[in-house]
Amino acid sequence: DSILIPAGETSKKFRFWITFDEAYPLQSAHQMLMPPAVTPTTLAPRNANGWFFRIKQKNVQILAPEPLVPEPYRDSEPPRQGISLRLLETEGRSRRVQLRTILPPKSARKRDFRGQLLDELPIQKNSVIIEMRGHELANIDLFFDEPPETPLESDNAQG
Repeated sequence: DSILIPAGETSKKFRFWITFDEAYPLQSAHQMLMPPAVTPTTLAPRNANGWFFRIKQKNVQILAPEPLVPEPYRDSEPPRQGISLRLLETEGRSRRVQLRTILPPKSARKRDFRGQLLDELPIQKNSVIIEMRGHELANIDLFFDEPPETPLESDNAQG
């Protein structure tokens, strides 16, 4: 049962989205709330669709692309080219996630919410491999440039 017109309701238009036995209900809700953006153009695209990031696993959502957070222990280094993504596992299923990117990243890392490094992530072609736990909220940094060189301790030694 749904009460469509309670006391004080002024709208007469309603929209429902009903699914049954949906394996990934958050994916369906996301599709309803965020329909694909359509941009009119006079030129035909080379491909039928486009994307920047892609995750095949439906139980992992990209919540928000954000600017990179500088590493707190490297204040003197120049900023790197990249982006930070926040990922959420929605179904309580731990699994290996393959985050594909339109450009092949040079490196990737997982960090905590204070900006501290948790793990360097492996790169396979244009994908980053991420081990995610059930219901995990993860910050993933993708870098599209080479890391700055750090001098080795032996380089600074006299001799």
